[in-house]
Amino acid sequence: MFKRSVLVVFILFSLVHFINPEITRGEIPKIATTPGRFAQLPVAEKGNNGGVMPAPQFGAPNLVVDPRWIDLGSSASGEKITGQIRIRNRGKEILRWTASIPSSPPKAAEERVKGGRFLSLQNQEVRATGIYLPPRHLRDQLEVTGRWTEEEGYPFGLSPHSTLRFRFSGTGISLINLRRSPGGTMTVLIDDQPLVAGVDQQDENRNNGLYQIEGLPDGPHILTITSRDGTVLLEGVRIYGRELMKFPAGSVRVFPKSGVTTRETDYLTVGVDTQKLSPGTYLGYIEVASSGGAETVELYLDVFPGGAMKLLDVHLYLKDREYLFTTNPQLDGRKIFVGGHEKQGIAFRLFPPGTPGTTEFFRWYNPQKGDYFYSYQQQDGGKAPSGYIFEGAIGNIATSRMAGARPLQRWFNKTTGRHFFTLDPKGEGIQKQGYFYEGIAGFVR
Repeated sequence: MFKRSVLVVFILFSLVHFINPEITRGEIPKIATTPGRFAQLPVAEKGNNGGVMPAPQFGAPNLVVDPRWIDLGSSASGEKITGQIRIRNRGKEILRWTASIPSSPPKAAEERVKGGRFLSLQNQEVRATGIYLPPRHLRDQLEVTGRWTEEEGYPFGLSPHSTLRFRFSGTGISLINLRRSPGGTMTVLIDDQPLVAGVDQQDENRNNGLYQIEGLPDGPHILTITSRDGTVLLEGVRIYGRELMKFPAGSVRVFPKSGVTTRETDYLTVGVDTQKLSPGTYLGYIEVASSGGAETVELYLDVFPGGAMKLLDVHLYLKDREYLFTTNPQLDGRKIFVGGHEKQGIAFRLFPPGTPGTTEFFRWYNPQKGDYFYSYQQQDGGKAPSGYIFEGAIGNIATSRMAGARPLQRWFNKTTGRHFFTLDPKGEGIQKQGYFYEGIAGFVR
C-alpha cells in the first residue's frame, strides 16, 4: 500500500513539475514532404488545461473548458446524440459564461483544425480507475501493451516499453498533446518506418505538443508509439484525408446557454439531431464566452445511412478451397460456370459505395495457385504480388468497427499460397490444414 502511494505521488509530482501547460496556440509550420515521407513538427496546439494538466489558481475569473474536442463517434441517420462539456473557473472571483453555436466557423478554430478529423483517446468509463483501456468505439483501432495507467481517462504509459498502436485510414495524422516526462527517449513509427527515433524527452520544446505526419498514400496505416524511458501521455489524433461537412443550422443545440460559477463545475449538454443529416463526417463548433476568457470547442460526428441503407449480399462460390466472393453472380456468371464453382450461399454483406467509414473492397485472382485474394488496399503492402490479376471492387468494407459490423478474418497457407476468409474468429478449424492467421481484413455485416 505504501509503495502504491509513493508511485501515485511520484506520478502527480511528475505531471505538475515536468509538464508545461502554457503552450500557446499557433500555426503549424509547413514543411514540404513528398509522398511516403514524414515530417516532425514542433508544438502547435495548446494543452487541455481543463482536462489532464494541473492549473494554478488566479484571482480574476479564468475560464477552463474540458474537453476542447467532442468526438461523438458514429451514428445512424435519424438518431439523437448528446455530449457534455465541463466548465470550470480557475479564478477566485465569479465567472459568468454563455454558450452558442456560431453561424460561421471561427477563423482561429479553422486554422487549428486544417481539415483534420479529431479522434479522442479518452475513455470516460475508466476515468479514476487507474487502468487504461481503449474506448469502445476504438477497440478495433487502438491497442496498448506494456504498463498503461490512465490520467483523466487518457492513456498514460509507464516505461519501459509501453507501446500504443493505432490503425487509421487517410493521408496523414497529427498527434494531439503528446506529452512526456524528461529523462528518456521514445520512438514513433508509421507502418513500421521510423518518424522519430530516440527522441530526447528533455527537449523543452517537445515536452507538450504535436507531431504531424503528411504525404501518406491514401489508405490504411498503423501508428506506433513506444516510450523506452520516462512516461508518455496522448490525448488524441487528427486524421487527414476525409471530407468534413458542416452541420446544418438547427441540428446542433446547447443547454443551458448561460451560467455562473465560482468553484463548482458547470455542465453544458450538446445535442445533435441527425434526422436531416446526410451520410458523411461532420465538423461543428461551440463557442463559450465568459468574463474570464473564451474558448471554441470542436464537435465531430460520423453519420451513416439508417435503416434504409441497402447492404450488398456477398455470395460465396467454392471449388477446392478456391473461394469466390461476389455481389453480382450474373456479372461473374461465366467465371462461376467455367470454373465449376458451387454456390454456398450468402457469406456476409458489404456496404454500398459512399458509406462513411468504408472503402472499396478489391478482388484479385491467381490462376496458377487457384487463389482469390481480397483487400481494401489496392497494393496491400505487396500481399497480392505478381501473378495475381486485379478484378476490381466487389463493394465497400468498413475499416473500423461500425454498429452491427463483424470482423472478417484472413488466414494464409504458406505451402499452397492460398488464402481463407471467414467471420469465425477461430477460423473454422482451418489452422489444422496448415493455415496461419493474418489478421482482420475489414468489418462487414
